[in-house]
Amino acid sequence: MRTPDWSEVEAFCRIDGWEEVSVGRSPDHRYHRLVLDDGAVLETRISHSSKKTMSQGRWRAILRDQLSVSDEDFWKSLRDKKPVQRPSRQPLEEEIEQIPLWAAELLTARLGMSLEDIARLGRDRAIELAREAWAKPNG
Repeated sequence: MRTPDWSEVEAFCRIDGWEEVSVGRSPDHRYHRLVLDDGAVLETRISHSSKKTMSQGRWRAILRDQLSVSDEDFWKSLRDKKPVQRPSRQPLEEEIEQIPLWAAELLTARLGMSLEDIARLGRDRAIELAREAWAKPNG
């Protein structure tokens, strides 16, 4: 996996419609924000060391956690000079927030449930299933 230098990440942000925010937050970084159509807010920071690159692990984390885009879409956006087309997110995040973290973690670990499945259960049913799973011996 090829990793970009910071100037390429900044070029991507310009193409993709990110805005620079809070210029003075850190002397070593520039901060950028993108508000998606569904209201989700993405933020990233870009090192002033524009020609330095990063490890593959760090790059994967930035793609996943900050830019919310695939490696392929990142490079395609730079090559074509067009913003990334992100699918609209499902409103599952709000539903998951209502379910206690302990219950979601237990349902994931013990029953192998996905977060989407847990969200569809609703708060009361998720707590009930988590308590049932907790009461059974692990194994």
